Amino acid sequence: MSRVPLRFALPVYNEGEAARRGVERLGAVADALGQSYRIWVYDDGSTYGLGGLDEIAASRPALTIHHRAVNGGVGRFFRWCLEAPIADAADDDVLAILEGDATSDLDVLAALVGAIRGGADVAVASRYVPGGRISGFPARKQLTSWLTNSLVRTLYARRIRDWTMFYRAYRVGALRQLVAALPSGLATGGFTTNTELLVGLARLGARIVEVPQHYRYGEKTGASKLRVLPHVRELARLVAAHPPRL
Repeated sequence: MSRVPLRFALPVYNEGEAARRGVERLGAVADALGQSYRIWVYDDGSTYGLGGLDEIAASRPALTIHHRAVNGGVGRFFRWCLEAPIADAADDDVLAILEGDATSDLDVLAALVGAIRGGADVAVASRYVPGGRISGFPARKQLTSWLTNSLVRTLYARRIRDWTMFYRAYRVGALRQLVAALPSGLATGGFTTNTELLVGLARLGARIVEVPQHYRYGEKTGASKLRVLPHVRELARLVAAHPPRL
């Protein structure tokens, strides 16, 4: 395969037409960046199709769909991101992970990629830095997000504001360093696996920057997969696996 410096990974589960629209929008924005790229769609056992994405992928070599027969959960997706999409990448290539439900602010994609090209190891599309904002976020979920981020900031690094956002860009070499530093693999499951990625990278001394984004939760079409009690259990596993250096 020829050099592909930009890689994108999106998890989808019963997003239907929103998945197709999100991938088409991503392709248009990626084209404007002027670099070779590939898009991986991780279909986590969707039961009513992908809104025509399979047909699109048949004629677009830059689009690959990974199908799981049954839903395995978002934790499996993040583990997969550390393998398949970066298997043939160079260390300075970029992997961007986005939501598959069209809530990621593609207006900041160029800034995320630019931050990695400028020397960052991770660029977070942040809701909680100056310039970032949220719309359409239910109060209960906003509280869960605020409490989780406040806890993780207190335990690990106060300078990082948004520990739970899916939408990030990574330098591939930094991800490989993380894999090498965790011989037993990631300890958590569910949405907390995403937080564990950032905790692990921060503790390795990765350069992490935040780019403000407008998180449009109101554009989400599928049901939320976050469940509070399992999330609390996974946070406890995170702290046990990565004891804070208080």
